[in-house]
Amino acid sequence: MDPDTGEEVRRRIRPHLGGFPDDPDWPLVAALEVFDDETQRARPAAIFRERIISPPVRRLGVDSGAEAVAVCLDESGALALPRIAELLGTDEESARAELDALVWSDPATGALVPASTYLSGNVRMKLEAARAAAASDARWEANVAALTAVLPRQLGPGEISAGLGAPWIPPSDVEAFCGEVLGAEVEVERVAALGRWAVALRAGRRASVSLSSEWGTSRADAVTLLDASLNQRLHTVWDETEDRRRVRNDAETIAARDKQDALAARFATWLWETRSGRSGCAVATTSCSTAWWCLPTTVATSAFPDWSGRSRRIPTNATPWPAS
Repeated sequence: MDPDTGEEVRRRIRPHLGGFPDDPDWPLVAALEVFDDETQRARPAAIFRERIISPPVRRLGVDSGAEAVAVCLDESGALALPRIAELLGTDEESARAELDALVWSDPATGALVPASTYLSGNVRMKLEAARAAAASDARWEANVAALTAVLPRQLGPGEISAGLGAPWIPPSDVEAFCGEVLGAEVEVERVAALGRWAVALRAGRRASVSLSSEWGTSRADAVTLLDASLNQRLHTVWDETEDRRRVRNDAETIAARDKQDALAARFATWLWETRSGRSGCAVATTSCSTAWWCLPTTVATSAFPDWSGRSRRIPTNATPWPAS
């Protein structure tokens, strides 16, 4: 529409360009050419004129234990002491001694595992297995010492957020809280696969003073607010107009959310006041929050040929995350 005359006019508008490098398939297209930033000229990539994939060549030997581990993992995805000894040109006993702390024997399976895998992941569970094995065989004491060194510290009570809906809090604790604090008998169920909670009142009245006044409101009782908090949802109070439209009641919503915050704060306090709650928090944080550890990735590399036969540098002790 012309702003002066008000008549319809046709205009050629250029589309927005320049966003293709943000496309997830951009690297595939860019790999088809070699672009020189200085000369601003491009030439076809090597794939247009020569074979860039060569068949794998079996390595006959390496210079260090780290390279032997990398080659063995590249060939089979697992560590085999006979193959490592062959690469190092020595016997299996000498090869194991040369590997030293690069690999560890897993007491659960007896297999050799790279240090980056064994000393990461759920190290607390691995430590328990190593301690059980060391009780009857002293050779596993080295595993215990190595796992203990990377074990994350235990969290203190002030560092643990015991909020409603936390997956490590069992439904029985929520039911006990309702019985002791709210004075109501409820049934709490958690569907772990969906991450959802369901609360049903088994005994008591929703209109009681405790549920509708002390820990709730006349429009949102404590059981309803508890269900909302467990499912990580802020409760909203709605009114229905004469034409059947739903409008939010701001005053009642604010009052309900204030009670919801008070309910969550009281639950967090109550959980640490009870003996079962304290032990449950300790067990949960021990087995979950402070069990996982990831080794820092270093820059140690070794030279190996790529698919085209050209030599390239690859890391020999990069740590995957999460590790098993």
